[in-house]
Amino acid sequence: MEKNSPQGRPPLLWHLRQAPEEACERIIQTTGCLPATAAVMAARGLTRMTALRKFLHPSVKNLPHPDSISDLSRASERIVQAVFNREPIMIFGDYDADGVTSTALVYGFLLRVTPEVRFHLPHREKEGYGLKSSHIPDFARSGIRLIITVDCGISSHDAVLEAGKNGMDVIITDHHRPGDHLPDASAIVNPQRPDCRSGLRELAGVGVAFYLVMAIRKKLREAGFWQEGFPEPPLLQETDLVAIGTVADLVPLTGINRILVHAGINAIRKNPRPGIQALCRVAGISCEDLDSEAIAFRLAPRINAAGRMAHPEIATRLLCASSVEEAMPMAMELDRLNGSRQDEENRILLPIENCLKENPALSRQPALILHSEDWSPGVIGIVASRLVRRHHRPAILIATRGENGQASGRSIPGIDLYKSLSHCRSLLEQFGGHTMAAGFRIQPKNILSFQKEFCSLMTSHKDIIGQPPAFIADALITLDDLCPELLDEIQALGPFGMENPAPLFVARHLEVMGNTAMGSDGKHRRLLLRQAACIRVRRVTAVVFGAGKNAFFPHHLDTILFRIRKGWGKDEAVQIQIEAWC
Repeated sequence: MEKNSPQGRPPLLWHLRQAPEEACERIIQTTGCLPATAAVMAARGLTRMTALRKFLHPSVKNLPHPDSISDLSRASERIVQAVFNREPIMIFGDYDADGVTSTALVYGFLLRVTPEVRFHLPHREKEGYGLKSSHIPDFARSGIRLIITVDCGISSHDAVLEAGKNGMDVIITDHHRPGDHLPDASAIVNPQRPDCRSGLRELAGVGVAFYLVMAIRKKLREAGFWQEGFPEPPLLQETDLVAIGTVADLVPLTGINRILVHAGINAIRKNPRPGIQALCRVAGISCEDLDSEAIAFRLAPRINAAGRMAHPEIATRLLCASSVEEAMPMAMELDRLNGSRQDEENRILLPIENCLKENPALSRQPALILHSEDWSPGVIGIVASRLVRRHHRPAILIATRGENGQASGRSIPGIDLYKSLSHCRSLLEQFGGHTMAAGFRIQPKNILSFQKEFCSLMTSHKDIIGQPPAFIADALITLDDLCPELLDEIQALGPFGMENPAPLFVARHLEVMGNTAMGSDGKHRRLLLRQAACIRVRRVTAVVFGAGKNAFFPHHLDTILFRIRKGWGKDEAVQIQIEAWC
């Protein structure tokens, strides 16, 4: 459906999911839920009662068996051998939140069973992404016999060979797409392997790490380890790290990922580890009320800030802290680094936007591929994401400090960024990533050729490039439908994230009774709305984040698309957050 918007705003494009009436009635009869909730579930295909019950009650009992993942048994056997032989073990991670939580998870578990375990996370600018041959000599000098990669390693062919020459075995655990050939490692645990039949391709790196830990614990149990004075540790609490890494890495929050994140959020709410307690305090949120949105917008950015602005080790140490007192200084430092990250992000973004305004031809390119010596490699990925949201086309930014440019790119639905980069591999030094996000290194002399080749690949996608995606609404409701019960039922459909977004509702024909600025900079708005046909609910407060200081709201709104949230005031149980209007 398309509606014209006032004052030159682009047309509001939205579609309403189809919810079969008979399915809605069946859901209401089975669950006793409200009609609006039934409409959401039916519209999302949750019409089979068995699947619906599993969705409403996600349980770790429904996790697929670890043995389904290729090489997982081999990997756990080698690690248990290292534990019994007291071999020095190195956990090698990545500098983002997925890598940090993966490292903290595996390191923390192995530290319970052997003192011979250490971890290393690379410095983004000095070392770059992934295990490299240059890391091996230092590991050899410190006596390392086994390297376990987490959230990386699938492209570390040379490093694995170098490790073998130095008497070290390498176990790779990763979730990024492999290339045409796999490294010659002792074991490769990656559900993205073509020969892996586990069906767990959507796991984040920390999800793969969690399965590794489950397998190690099982092997130790079978070897009688836990009867030797070591209590077998429960792993349910460790899902707190899985939840943070999974949400932060923007993998689909469906199926197994939803189960793991649901369990992890409950673990944080009931018994948060000291590092998460400290991080929640500096982020101004309550552990008891934490949800996937708080992880995505409050915790994950602070964890990521360590690798973007300094060194990721501080974030790992925070998550492994044994007390809140130990964790608080590190949490405060992450909060400071996150503020610096925001400043640096704006410093890069504003000149780019000005350049695009002054050069309309550049802004019309099928992909925004830009480079500068003045950009921080740790921030360009976030800036690329913001450019994609504003311009609806792939964006790739290249920081050309040193001999090689370090690039980070983001894509739009319908364009596989990893696949597109694979077609340009002859111009790249190294690349890796996912469908929607990827990174690579490139020599500055090859940037112009890369721009031409990549943009030529985009010509087959011209029908979607530059087109803002239509909003997909779940149900048409009135303000009379808003109540605390609806809020509780909608929250039960979470945790929300990629491929399981918070339900989006539509309401029609509303009057704006009040309009005030919010926030210190006045960029947000608070509206007071009424709907003439409603009897029970006379007025509702609506918030519009990022509307802008000069946002125009007419007295009459034909259509609003919104999500519901808990109200802030004592007398206001439910509040709505407007995403779009006309």
